Amino acid sequence: MRLITFGCSFTDYSWPTWADIMALDLDCEYENWAIGGGGNQQIARRVLYRDQEFGWQPNDLVMV
Repeated sequence: MRLITFGCSFTDYSWPTWADIMALDLDCEYENWAIGGGGNQQIARRVLYRDQEFGWQPNDLVMV
């Protein structure tokens, strides 16, 4: 399983966020595509870009 997260500064910051804790708790491969200060449009664009460039696997866990 692979955890892929998207979001704003609540997801990617200088110290561990919920996304980092989830990855540790699930003990899985982890990709954080969040950017601090990002709004809803930026988050949606990154989700679409990530899917178009790399695709999803059936067992991926995607969280926004």
